[in-house]
Amino acid sequence: MRKEIGTALMAILGMLSASHGAITIELVGDGSGYDENGVNAFRSTGVVKGFDVDADHAYGTEGLFFFGDGLPNDGGGNSFATHTQVGASWATFAQGADFTSVAEGGTFSYAIIDDPSLPIAPDVDNWGIRSGGGVANVTPGAGTWQEIVTFTIDGSTPDAFRIGIMAGNLNNVNWNPSGLRISVDGGTPAEVNDLPGTTGQASFVFFDVSLNGATAGTFSIEGQRRAASQGASMAGVTFDVIDPPDGATLAFSPGSLPLELSAPDTSVDGIIT
Repeated sequence: MRKEIGTALMAILGMLSASHGAITIELVGDGSGYDENGVNAFRSTGVVKGFDVDADHAYGTEGLFFFGDGLPNDGGGNSFATHTQVGASWATFAQGADFTSVAEGGTFSYAIIDDPSLPIAPDVDNWGIRSGGGVANVTPGAGTWQEIVTFTIDGSTPDAFRIGIMAGNLNNVNWNPSGLRISVDGGTPAEVNDLPGTTGQASFVFFDVSLNGATAGTFSIEGQRRAASQGASMAGVTFDVIDPPDGATLAFSPGSLPLELSAPDTSVDGIIT
């Protein structure tokens, strides 16, 4: 006996789709360890990374976006268009509402970091650029939040990923934000406060994002102004993919799963591709 179960399958998949919640963003960690050791060697595998989720000892395996064009002697004040993006083609970046300029090299004297435009390497022999800083310097007053960058995602975005935000000027503590936060579609942000802003060491803060089946969204990254006279800054962001845990539900397209049951009394365990 042959029995069509397409209708039942559609109902089941409809219930699964309805169970998907909104995009969630969670701060990683307990408030300590944000001055990540080896932040300058963020793509060199010879330095163990404390918040690396894919175990390759490198940040930005899935992609990255960094301010600056890699010229050590750049005098600063570049437009937002001066940046380096590698991978993460599903993330489209735009200038934040409070962003004013890219400050790198020259009088801004950002420290040399592992080159984000070169392939991941085991050592730091490929250090050759200075970390750019996206500077937000519009909203006055210490403690105010300033939007530095936004990015939108599309349907090819991994359902779960870790975003790392490298914040701060390595040589001027006042440019280092005292806090960082990220939100999506105007929702409640996940944030960290009281970043140390230590001269010579940027803060690398990580957030875990779960799309929960969503295929679109606009993310906003903001820095909290440390000093009244200088805005917040950030160097860039990295993306690493988080593998879904065992038992995680998957988002299916009902139209892509034609299924016909020809032996109703038979139970089968298998994988649907």
